[in-house]
Amino acid sequence: MVKAITSQNEDEIKKITYKIHYNKFLIAPIFKDQVVGEITYHLNNKIIKRFNITAKETVNSIEISSFNKFLCCFKLLLS
Repeated sequence: MVKAITSQNEDEIKKITYKIHYNKFLIAPIFKDQVVGEITYHLNNKIIKRFNITAKETVNSIEISSFNKFLCCFKLLLS
């Protein structure tokens, strides 16, 4: 069920926090739609919603330069 944003619950929405959990040491191959992490949304220290983070495409192997580019993009996504 999705609540509409109203003035009554607007303050509650501001209290929502999130945590991203992911494996820092993924090993190729990684397959399209493979779960590589999870994002959880919290309100008053209780999980209110969770989503899997999945691979957009299959990765058979990765070069260090490509991996560094990936990390940079991922950090931008999180900020």
